[in-house]
Amino acid sequence: SKVFNELRDYSLLKGKCGACEYKAVCGGCRARALELTGDYLESEPYCVYEPAGWNPEGGAE
Repeated sequence: SKVFNELRDYSLLKGKCGACEYKAVCGGCRARALELTGDYLESEPYCVYEPAGWNPEGGAE
C-alpha cells in the first residue's frame, strides 16, 4: 500500500525527523505525528532530541 511504502522510506520524513541522524533506528512515532499534526510523515511531536544543524524556525541549517 502507498502508506506502508511511505512509512518504510525514511527519506520522506519531514521536519526534524527528516534531518535526524537516528531516523533509521528510531523513526519516531508515526501515530503521534498523525494525531497531532495530521501528517504521519511529520516530526515526532514529543521527541526532545535536536539533530545537529537543526533550526526549529527554518529546518536544517
